[in-house]
Amino acid sequence: MAAKPDPSTTLELLRDFPAERERFFGAFLDAGVLQTFWSAEAYKIVETTVDPRVGGGWRCATRPRSM
Repeated sequence: MAAKPDPSTTLELLRDFPAERERFFGAFLDAGVLQTFWSAEAYKIVETTVDPRVGGGWRCATRPRSM
């Protein structure tokens, strides 16, 4: 059972994107696309996994580029 959100520790962000809902939602289910969202020059992504099933999760492991 998921914990109830605590208003004193919960951050909610709302944003509109000029894209079809299916395409936008699908991007969060594709590990390859997520890597482009989370990438930055300071580090590289060494693993990204997505399990979109109910109760599933996601993982994004990074490493500083200097390694």
